[in-house]
Amino acid sequence: MDLLDKVIAITEELLMATNSMNKKERDDKIKQIDELLIERERLIKQLKPPYSDAEKEKGRHLMELNQKLEMKLEQIQREIKQDLLHLKSTKSSTNKYTNPYQVDTIDGMFYDKRK
Repeated sequence: MDLLDKVIAITEELLMATNSMNKKERDDKIKQIDELLIERERLIKQLKPPYSDAEKEKGRHLMELNQKLEMKLEQIQREIKQDLLHLKSTKSSTNKYTNPYQVDTIDGMFYDKRK
């Protein structure tokens, strides 16, 4: 198996890892994805031109897989951001419930920006 085939195999493995992700096993999957991305990056750095016609065709296939992978990773990133925002709002709501007299706003102040 040549270097380009290894990169394609790792990319396909990354796609499979991103497809089967739920919230319970997300941390383990993210570690696995991170390790695969590091390995893939190491292999990509070893690729050297000139490329044959067969390698160019494999490269086109790799680019298609890469686009799919980027979409999946962006989706995972959005889900994590959404979970963090939900956690932050839940934490804020809990704090407001346990200490309702804690005031975060400054009332009665006016700043005149004119000179």
